[in-house]
Parts: sequence; structure tokens; C-alpha cells
Amino acid sequence: MTNPHADRLTPEQIDAEVARSHLDAAGWSLDAGVSGNVVRHHFVYLTDFRHQTTVLASLDMDSFAALPRDVDADELASAVASLSADRARGALTEAQWAEGRLLLFAYIRATGTYEQWIRVVDAGERMHALINAYEPGWVRPAMARADGVVMSTHRLADMVREITRLDMQSHPEWFPTRPFVLGSGKA
Repeated sequence: MTNPHADRLTPEQIDAEVARSHLDAAGWSLDAGVSGNVVRHHFVYLTDFRHQTTVLASLDMDSFAALPRDVDADELASAVASLSADRARGALTEAQWAEGRLLLFAYIRATGTYEQWIRVVDAGERMHALINAYEPGWVRPAMARADGVVMSTHRLADMVREITRLDMQSHPEWFPTRPFVLGSGKA
């Protein structure tokens, strides 16, 4: 069924409806840190084990390509850990979170994980980067492919569990005494 008012929708409203549809299908909500035409976006999925939260951030591919390339991932890692904790505690304004999302993408772009990823993907492929924030402020990047525009919350949970299992073996000091359980349903 077509919308009789479709000719009255702005491009931004159309993008918002497309985003909502893709996010809903993957188990996310529109307020998940996504705006614009999600088909031309890269995504970061940030899981904070200290606060047991997961958030989604997106950035259009052109803005990602314009990010500075001469930054050090190790220097950005502590800022990412701090941002993650502040976001989980609700200590960020929307403007601060918008700036923080850029930090997440700058961090990913500065990592060796990203450098390996760009060697094996097709030009224009959408990036799905996972960042796990562990105790006492360690962050761990990983890359993934998604079946849809946005990675489903269920696939993300499976991937986080697998990465966590491997990291627990290699770095037990990154984990609190209680295990992290990634929730189900809407993120």
C-alpha cells in the first residue's frame, strides 16, 4: 500500500523511515544513534562490560573517509573507554554523544583491525565494527559482516559472546568478577 502523503515527505523524513525499517528489522530502535541514509553508513557496535550496555552508532561513508588518518589508536583507546562509561551512566548530552560517535569511528580507523579489514573487503562495502570495553578500561576492536544493512541484535550477541570467550582466555584481567550477559530484544 502506498502512502497518499508520500509526495509531502522530505528527503530527511524518507531517510528516517528507511532507517527505522532497517533498524526495527534488526532489533534496534531508531534512537540508537543513527540518522540519515543508513544504506550509505558504516556502523560501530559498542558493548561496555563494566556497565552492561550496548549502543549502536553510525556515520555516513563520506564523513568516515574524511576522518583524519594520522591518529594513534592507543591514544584514542582510553578516550573510547571513558566515552563508553560516560554514555552508559547517562552523563553525556546529545551533542557530546554526537562528537563521541566521531571518536568511535576515528578509533576504529586508526586500528590495525581496520587496516586488515580494508585489505579484504570490496570497495564501498559497509563496515560493521565491534568495540568491546572491558575492565579496567581496555577496549577491543573487531570487524564483522552483516546480512543486512544493520547487524541484528541477535547476531551481535553471538559475535560478542565468541569474542569475549576468546578474550577471556587471553586476557582474564579485562573482566569483572561477574559475567556479562548481553540482553535480548531491543537494544
